[in-house]
Amino acid sequence: MRKSLLVVVVLLCVASLMAAMAYTSATLRNQASFKVSNTDAALLAIRAGDHAAAGYTSGSTSKELVINWAKGNNGEFGVQSGSVYIWENLFYVKNNADHPVKVSITVPKDSATPEPNIFSKVYIRVNGTDKWVIVASRHTTAYGNKLEFELQPGQEVGIDSMIDSMQRTLGNGVKSFNLQVLAARIENKD
Repeated sequence: MRKSLLVVVVLLCVASLMAAMAYTSATLRNQASFKVSNTDAALLAIRAGDHAAAGYTSGSTSKELVINWAKGNNGEFGVQSGSVYIWENLFYVKNNADHPVKVSITVPKDSATPEPNIFSKVYIRVNGTDKWVIVASRHTTAYGNKLEFELQPGQEVGIDSMIDSMQRTLGNGVKSFNLQVLAARIENKD
């Protein structure tokens, strides 16, 4: 009886000690870091093709790819109403990760300024394919369309662009929007 009472007392002491060691919050600091790189050196790298229309931001921040279809040889010219323009390998997308990724390129509707109707059609495709995807248009239903493709580690593809301004009622002025490039890891299918 005395032994079992002693065991119960010891167990109660251990339980009390464990309750005293419990906490309701904790703050831990661990060292962590990352490097901000230029667009062409990131995990999902995007670099300009050999065109005046594709370049990089300048200044004190990291360089980011900027596309301006209005730029031509030694100047800014714009596109003409009633015309179709094609840029092969306007920019490149490269997977610098150690796993395959699924890439999608789209234009968010809320990024088009001054309004979603750009009075032209903008298409993109992976260079060497026939699949043009309309990503921006005078019709707001084009926004959200995606060019999708897969990239293996170290693989790079060129992206072609086409502007179709065949509508002859184009008004002069600047139309702009954001191209959004997203990548998602492709999980092992084994």
